[in-house]
Parts: sequence; C-alpha cells; structure tokens
Amino acid sequence: MITKITPEFSRIISILDIEADGIEINISANSLECDALAKRFSVKHVQRLSAKFIFSKPKGESLPKLEARYIAEIAQICVLTLEPITSIIERKFFCTIAEKDVFNIDEELVFTVNDVDPPEFINNGVLMLGS
Repeated sequence: MITKITPEFSRIISILDIEADGIEINISANSLECDALAKRFSVKHVQRLSAKFIFSKPKGESLPKLEARYIAEIAQICVLTLEPITSIIERKFFCTIAEKDVFNIDEELVFTVNDVDPPEFINNGVLMLGS
C-alpha cells in the first residue's frame, strides 16, 4: 500500500532557474511547518529545520545533479524519564534529476538505505524541494 503524504516543508523551483554553472538554494521551515513535521514524525517539537540545495550541471548534460544538506533540531520525550531530549540531526545526500516520463512513477520504488537515492522528478518544468 502506498501512503500519500502532504508535504509539510517544500518549495517549488523552476528548472529554468538553474543556471549553467549551477545554483545554491537555502530554505528554512517556519513555525507552522515545524509543528506539522513534529506531528508527522511523532516528536514533541521541531525547533528548527533548514536545508541547502546545491544544483550543478555537468558538462554535456541537460539536467542538473543535486547535493542536499539538512539540519534539524528536534525534541523528543525520553521513554524512561519522560523528560525532553534535544537532538540535532545533520544529513547530506546526492541525487539525479529526471524527466517524469523517464521512469514509471506509478510503480512503488523499493530501495534500501545503502542504495543510491532515486531521482527527483521534474513535473511541468518544476521541482519540489523539501519533504
């Protein structure tokens, strides 16, 4: 079963905005987005979430590559003491950009944590960045 999730933290970028030498985009979640993410991930609070997206266009390729980094500060409740525990999560990942019709996106994508991330899809000339 595939569960549809409404993105709580996303921004739309036109593929045309990505210049030949690339572009860097920084985004931060507002308080409403943080609250919605805390609810989805069942944590007490998301204090902050920010992401940096670095697009680069390798020579001879029409579609960019994406390097993404994010940092989140969250509060969870300790199951033993019931006290809040603050954690900082930092991650980086890389992925390719693909035209929507290159892959059959109606099929469920199955992959493990060690696999290369699946591509991000361009839909009507735009990408959705974030969650």
